Formats: sequence, structure tokens, C-alpha cells
Amino acid sequence: MKEITVYFDGGCISNPGGLGSWGYVIYRNGQRIHYDYGIIPNSTNNWSEYTALEKAMEFIIEHGIQGSIHVKGDSQLVIYQMKGEWRAYSNTSEHFIPRIKKMIEGRNVKFSWIPREENSEADRLTKIALKEYFKNMGGDA
Repeated sequence: MKEITVYFDGGCISNPGGLGSWGYVIYRNGQRIHYDYGIIPNSTNNWSEYTALEKAMEFIIEHGIQGSIHVKGDSQLVIYQMKGEWRAYSNTSEHFIPRIKKMIEGRNVKFSWIPREENSEADRLTKIALKEYFKNMGGDA
């Protein structure tokens, strides 16, 4: 049986309303198969976190990746809201939760909160996104 593991992370400089970045890594049976990262202008920490998760799910769907999915992240808000253990009050949650739930409908998906130290690869990708952004803008990260 194929096990897909997704690690995701997001952050924001000058939260809220600052420059957000996101990153995710996807593993199949312990082998990294894909990663991606990016920038979101005028973002928040939570928007960036949810964007990372949504982008990872989009990749899985677009590439027909099958198997059970174990999503791991260090955002308690995202993990516990996706598990249905915390209520969604914000516009961010109300925007992303239905979209992501529709993406994972009919799939075997488990969400687990992990400490930041166990999410270092996704966290590093958020920092790479910022570094590349500032380099392309002619500044330093």
C-alpha cells in the first residue's frame, strides 16, 4: 500500500498583511517525490499555511497520486481545523477548509500536528522562497 506523506509550512513577514511564503514536501513510501514553494503578497501566517496545504493537495490530484495521505504540519490551527477539532471563525479558514475538504473527499487522509523541529524541510522551503524573492528584487533576505 502506498503511503503519501505531506509536510507543509507557511509564514509571513509583518503578520498580518505582509509578505507571505509557503512550502511543502511530498513523500511516497519514504522517498521524496516533489516539493514546491512560493510567495504571497499581502498575506498572513495562517493564509500562508493553508496555501501550502492547498498547493500540495493540488499537486497530488493533478498528478493522480494514489494512496493514503498523512498530512503533517506545525500549524496547530490548520491541523486541528482540518481534523474538525477546532472551529473555523476567520475568513481564511472559511476560504480554505471547504476547498481542501473537497479535494480530499473520498481519500484516506490523516492530519497530524508535529513540532516545528520535525517540519524543518518545509520550513526551509518558506525561507528559500523569501530569499529568492528578495534576490530577484535586488535586495537581501
